[in-house]
Amino acid sequence: MKKIYLILGFVFYASFVFPQVFTNSGAKISIAHGAYVSIGDFENQTAGADGKIFLDGTLLISGDFSNSSSGNLFADIESVPDGNLILTGQGKIIEGQTPIYFENVSISDDRTLENDLNSIFGILSLNGIIDLNSNSLIIANNSADAIDYKSGFIISETSEAVGFGIIKWEIAENLGVYQIPFGSGNSSENDLNISVEITNSGLSNSGFINFATYPTNNQNSPLPDDVLSLNDFSADLIADRFWMIAPNYSSNPDFNITLQYTDIDITEFTTDSLNIIRYNNIDDTWSDLISVTTNTIGSSQASFLGSDVFKWFSLSSDYAPVANMIIPNGITPNSDNFNDTWIIEGCSNCEVYIYNRWGNKVYYSNNYDNSWDGGNSPSGAYYYVITTSDNMTYKGVVNIMR
Repeated sequence: MKKIYLILGFVFYASFVFPQVFTNSGAKISIAHGAYVSIGDFENQTAGADGKIFLDGTLLISGDFSNSSSGNLFADIESVPDGNLILTGQGKIIEGQTPIYFENVSISDDRTLENDLNSIFGILSLNGIIDLNSNSLIIANNSADAIDYKSGFIISETSEAVGFGIIKWEIAENLGVYQIPFGSGNSSENDLNISVEITNSGLSNSGFINFATYPTNNQNSPLPDDVLSLNDFSADLIADRFWMIAPNYSSNPDFNITLQYTDIDITEFTTDSLNIIRYNNIDDTWSDLISVTTNTIGSSQASFLGSDVFKWFSLSSDYAPVANMIIPNGITPNSDNFNDTWIIEGCSNCEVYIYNRWGNKVYYSNNYDNSWDGGNSPSGAYYYVITTSDNMTYKGVVNIMR
């Protein structure tokens, strides 16, 4: 294929089309406002800090995109970037020896990242597929509109062994609803979309949140490296997937989150009572956020405080075929001799654990006798795990209403 080598400086003011491989060997290229330049493959081959693009117009690359400059390829990025990069072409890559700082990027067809820590300072318009390929893509624009989703999805489908594909969104102290259009690749849609509504801002101008997701087998293996166990949860009742929502702030924001899931993730249990669970790595516990959970088709929602420890999430069903056991969903311990204790009918020789919303155990009995009255615990929702003498496990919520 014929190559065009640029070693000087060029300024484009109108429309130009270069269908061949476009190789920059040190030139400074300026694409002015209103100008439109279209090329095939782009190779920035210079080993030094030369090889710059001053992008104020539109640059379309329909082939592979490669940068080997030691400095930033796109120069003089404004606080509100005005340059537009359009990436088209099926099965093309973004690669290079150094990260690329982009202005506004529009992606159609599909792109695979071959290098790490690329940043987008303007708007990412997604009308295709981005495969993170175990790399991190930084959204350096703290606006909730920084990802303009039209169609397609972002692939973060990797494993612990090869490293996660991560979206690092530098949200700082902003509020709003932030959508990360992850997809499983099993459909043409963002069927693993994460929605985070920040209701109380975090403290730190440099605060960010890392987002990722990856599938597991039906025994939830492998666990993330920093997750020690499933604790008292049964792998049979946990979705075959983990979601990462990992903030990095001096004081974390408060969230409402919605996790979208696929049928493949929950093939082994019902969605009638599907709830988000969160891992606390300090005391190795999983907490069920059922007390503030609502379910819609294909997704599960929950709210929590930023002071809670969190990074890893999954979904759990408390469904089990309760044939001869009736488990009340609440007690009213007000000494009126009605519903003062938690009376479970058909529970013989049961082991009972009860946790608060932070995953702290507030009650335990290895042979429950229907005497729990909430103790000193305040009104609220508590998560229970019941194991019967025939090793059946039931999970759910019981409310204390004082």
